[in-house]
Amino acid sequence: MSTDGLLEFLRARLDEDSDVIRASWNKGDVTSERYHGTPFDPSRAMAEVDAKRRILDKYEYWAKRNSLGLPDSVDGGREYGLEDAVQCLVLPYAAHPDYQPGWAPQA
Repeated sequence: MSTDGLLEFLRARLDEDSDVIRASWNKGDVTSERYHGTPFDPSRAMAEVDAKRRILDKYEYWAKRNSLGLPDSVDGGREYGLEDAVQCLVLPYAAHPDYQPGWAPQA
């Protein structure tokens, strides 16, 4: 997978998502009480953004180790598993004008 721009693209989208969540929450459009436990619960939405950021961080860590030739106890499996996860994370943003089709996971 070519990650040229992919991680930056995803981080920018996650920043936008968290800005929208915070703005909606601050305006009172969305409340935790009304949407508690649903995908629209602001706390849950922010937790999902954080979880996605953690996946990106872990992928960058293992990709860097691999690029430096550092040993991996599972023969690169961590990096490649995370690469698959990162490719899946980009799918919801496929309609964005900066999205590149080469970022999509292979079937």
